[in-house]
Amino acid sequence: MTSPRRSSETGASGASAPSARFGWLIDLDHTLFDREAVFAAWATWLDPTRSTELIELDQRLAWPAFDRAVAAGWPARFANAGAFRAHLQEQLPTFVPARPELADVLGSLPGPLGLLSNGSVTAQRAKLRRLGLESCFDAILISGELGVEKPDRAIFQRALAALGCDRGCMVGDDPVRDIAGARAAGLRTCWISWGRDWPGGPRPDLVVPRIERLPALCETVGWIRRANTSEVCERATVDST
Repeated sequence: MTSPRRSSETGASGASAPSARFGWLIDLDHTLFDREAVFAAWATWLDPTRSTELIELDQRLAWPAFDRAVAAGWPARFANAGAFRAHLQEQLPTFVPARPELADVLGSLPGPLGLLSNGSVTAQRAKLRRLGLESCFDAILISGELGVEKPDRAIFQRALAALGCDRGCMVGDDPVRDIAGARAAGLRTCWISWGRDWPGGPRPDLVVPRIERLPALCETVGWIRRANTSEVCERATVDST
């Protein structure tokens, strides 16, 4: 999807701009908003007396085990795991807060921006609308409509191609899906840590506690200038915590 505000960077015909550009790929959940806070708000709304149990299940189990556990624990609300998943995809986005202040943060990154997210198309686009940031992106790529998801290197390559870029940086919170996946695909990486310690393995190039800190750190290490001049950004670990 090409955004209305930034579409001039892809040309009036819709064709991609020339290659040899540096682009930015931005994750959605727990990168552009605090997903844990959003989930906690939903859990409290669903069942105030057992919200802590829901939060613990979310932290401990991955899909589809999480869906099965919630359906089994709340049989009066959900007939099966599929019914719960449909509910979550519809209701969770309604708890995502508007974050118009991030438009300036994203706008300060030079070159094209792509949103790259795993998940269902309906739910992820609903979250992005709630944030009020759709127009900040030149391309919006969601695994549910691509048939491939992070950390598969193919999705990063497709995202860069959609931006007309051959180099770029993945910005995300997940050490495996965002950071390891992008690194394997040859991208620079920036980990949104939310104050966490790096869990181990090859470190990301940049570490920031919140995405709001990203432009200033990139300026400090020279990435803004190099991205503007098509120079290669060095692989160097910088931690701003």
